[in-house]
Amino acid sequence: MQLPRNGAPLRAIPRQRGMAMLVLITLITLVGAYLIASRLSKTSAELSVDRDQRTAAALREAKAALIAYAANPELTQLGSLPCPDRKLPTDVLAGQEESSCDSDAVRIGRLPWKTLNVSSDLRDGSGEQLWYVLSANFRKKSGTTIINSDTQGQITVTGSAPASNVVALIIAPGLALQNQDRDKTSLALLNDPSNYFEGTNSGANDNTFETRAPPNDKDASGGLVFNDRILALTHADLFAVVEPIVGYKIRNDTGTLYVKSAIEAYRTTWGRYPFPAAFGDPGTSTFKGTAATTEGLLPMTTDSTFLTWKTSGPAPTVAAAPGNPGTVDVSQWYTDCTNSTASQ
Repeated sequence: MQLPRNGAPLRAIPRQRGMAMLVLITLITLVGAYLIASRLSKTSAELSVDRDQRTAAALREAKAALIAYAANPELTQLGSLPCPDRKLPTDVLAGQEESSCDSDAVRIGRLPWKTLNVSSDLRDGSGEQLWYVLSANFRKKSGTTIINSDTQGQITVTGSAPASNVVALIIAPGLALQNQDRDKTSLALLNDPSNYFEGTNSGANDNTFETRAPPNDKDASGGLVFNDRILALTHADLFAVVEPIVGYKIRNDTGTLYVKSAIEAYRTTWGRYPFPAAFGDPGTSTFKGTAATTEGLLPMTTDSTFLTWKTSGPAPTVAAAPGNPGTVDVSQWYTDCTNSTASQ
């Protein structure tokens, strides 16, 4: 047998390589086992921190999605928000908002993540879907809700993180506590707040919710009795984004339904701008221009009976009143007017 210069057999070289590979595989296995053991040996406190971080991230993403929805320039009713989702998870429309939410009882439910165009179903650190509560006067219902900078949120949060003038809430229910029944096949159980929330939050939606911080989340024996996590969307949060969008649309949008175009069309037709509506509560204003008023609300009434037209006799003449060019002399108008129609 041929020997190398040091006298060792040639077949010893592959044997040494095989041993090195075995040592490397053993080392990788030990490192993997250590990492797995480290993960499994996390303390309950560390796991709780992980859950809280995932919950906080989901709540922030949900809040951002709601603001983006309300500030979408293509939205017919800027500032409005969708209804909650109250459907079973197996429903083909799960994740979409309900078609209406006219009562307090149905203005609480799951976050309509598909309606908000969120990429995935947002869940808290325990794996539960996020809940969503909507203030009645911010629901998307054109012609019923009037939403502007003066519209106040009707939800109030008390406790460790109080908030008022709240437009909407996003709530992470956390792990089930006590005797909560979270059967996802029962629509009644699924939409019952008492199966997901504790304290004041567990009752019927009355627009008042609470937050608690340790040690107020535990009973006398140290047992956890409250684990709701709430993030409020306030009026200030919402309109800090919505108001600039509204301003942009007033300045730049064109078309007969937009403010700038409508006012310019009025001026082109009548040779002057319309009087503003008297300043007052936008929730009750008729938005009808008031003669001799120089400041107030935009005169954008949708009342089809506000304007009347002369229907017989010679065409009236309209002239500026002597000494007061800001008014119109209508003494020659007929008084037997009827309501205008689309053809007039």
